[in-house]
Amino acid sequence: MNLFRDIVNFTLLILPVSKFFLLKRYLLRLMGVEVGKDVKINGHTWFYGRGKVRIGDRTWVGPGCQFHSTVGTVIDVGADCDIAPQVAFVTGSHKFGTTKRRAGEGYACDIHVCNGTWLGARVTVLGGITIGAGSFVAAGGLVNSDLPLNSLAAGVPAKVKRTFAY
Repeated sequence: MNLFRDIVNFTLLILPVSKFFLLKRYLLRLMGVEVGKDVKINGHTWFYGRGKVRIGDRTWVGPGCQFHSTVGTVIDVGADCDIAPQVAFVTGSHKFGTTKRRAGEGYACDIHVCNGTWLGARVTVLGGITIGAGSFVAAGGLVNSDLPLNSLAAGVPAKVKRTFAY
């Protein structure tokens, strides 16, 4: 399965960035990614690891995104989301170790991006996070804690700057 995943990733790299969406969806489904109807995966997007990845209907995934999934975890992106270029989803991390090796025991947690969310360019979403429906994370944000419904968050780490009434 890893070799096939590498072949699909390479294919996503060499196909035109914003074309052949039907072929890309087909290949991703063969690779085990759950891809909804009319999802648009742009080129240079890469799927690492063997965890589960789900992408909801009509979601746009910009060029150069990275999905780092770990066995036993889920990266779940809802329907009608807009994922800008070079967004990274990272399920795994480490506990703090000793001076000898600071990155201690590894662990991984799910990521949930609810429907209608917009993630700006180069946002990073860490494991254990839920981003509420209708939220927006500004470019360059690091999401390391849950974000509520209809919020606008920015910064490193991303903090809620305002909420939307609708």
